[in-house]
Amino acid sequence: MLVMHVNWSDVFSRYMFLYGSKVWALCTKGVERLHWGRRDSMGLWPHLSGKKWPSQWAILLLTLFLQTVVFFYTFIQNPVSLSATEKIRTMNTQMFAHQINHLDSATRLDVNKSSFTGSEDLRFPLEIDMPEIVRRTFAGLAISHKPINQPNFTYVIPNSGKCSRLTARYGKPPELLILIKTAPMNFLRRDAIRLSWGNEKCWGGRRVVRLFLLGTVLPTEKEMSRRLESEANHHNDIVQQDFHDNYYNNTYKLMLGFEWAIRFCSSVPIIMFVDDDFFVYPKNVVAYIEGLSVALRERLFSGYIWQNAMPVRKEVRKRKWSVTWQEYPNSYYPPYVAAGNFFVSMTIAKEISVASKYTQYLRFDDVFLGIILKKLVRTPMHLNHIYAFVPVNESSAQINSMLSSHHYGNPSSQLALWSRLKCREFCIKAST
Repeated sequence: MLVMHVNWSDVFSRYMFLYGSKVWALCTKGVERLHWGRRDSMGLWPHLSGKKWPSQWAILLLTLFLQTVVFFYTFIQNPVSLSATEKIRTMNTQMFAHQINHLDSATRLDVNKSSFTGSEDLRFPLEIDMPEIVRRTFAGLAISHKPINQPNFTYVIPNSGKCSRLTARYGKPPELLILIKTAPMNFLRRDAIRLSWGNEKCWGGRRVVRLFLLGTVLPTEKEMSRRLESEANHHNDIVQQDFHDNYYNNTYKLMLGFEWAIRFCSSVPIIMFVDDDFFVYPKNVVAYIEGLSVALRERLFSGYIWQNAMPVRKEVRKRKWSVTWQEYPNSYYPPYVAAGNFFVSMTIAKEISVASKYTQYLRFDDVFLGIILKKLVRTPMHLNHIYAFVPVNESSAQINSMLSSHHYGNPSSQLALWSRLKCREFCIKAST
């Protein structure tokens, strides 16, 4: 081992000559500032002038000075090796780090907390921390905000036992709940769907529940009301609430679906919402759902996404979709999924149901859902195999990979495509 003899007396003398007085001055000034908050007459730290130092600074400086004195008296008469010098350096470094860490923890500075909702770029009531509202609701905790969107509609046809009967029959809950938004007068569309993709036995042996969602007709439409009642009794697949069924009440119809699923079919993992003018390809839908990871199945919200859509303002030719600044005070809609067909997990459905009560009503159901997802800080997943606006090209390869397609309101076209795709081969009784 290499040994180097050091004249420590000379080293210490030079050190004290150059730095000793300044270290001592710093220590004494630290003590003075600790007790009396005197001004920094030496001008060493002008930015601290007139302020009291924290006690930890004075303790740190005094410790450094005392270490120097101890160091001198311990080693001044004894030559040491380089290895001993390294040990001393390591010891001093550790002691200094301990002092600094103690100083950091003891001088934690307070800040004024900011409030974030997760959707600061969206002005739409209520502008609150929606994930926290959901968390407190699920935990049964008190909530300081009151709901602003809680319509009290009554079930005309509840059909509350639909899922429980399937569960009792197979000993397992449904794997998929299909909620079809329909209008009261669309009797032929509903019949075509029951004969094709809406047939619960044509989903490859999976446990599926199909239901049609609708509101009520006008009091003057007695014949239609009578036919609806007869249809519901015969097929046992209609859920109806007492809001008037029209285009601008589609959001109520959508929330009816969420409410019914959570209340009467909460064990189902996935819900598919679809309009009655869509064609659905069961084989591909099953392949899509069963290909999802466990994490995605738990937090699913997917469909055809619209990005950077702008509200229509006072355009006569598009009056159906126009919205005032008072109704929606933003230049762009948040990303939203076309409401004609989308998929949602039960977990996310429950979050949406809670958040909807604290979100101002908007008559466009897909935009309303987009606003809620934005407030929940949830990102929908895009599915380009849903042809939500332009119908699928039946003469191309698109038709074999599609999940669903819009513009099949004609019952004949529904049944024709069902036959062409040989979908009946996927019809089999569900397994127990």
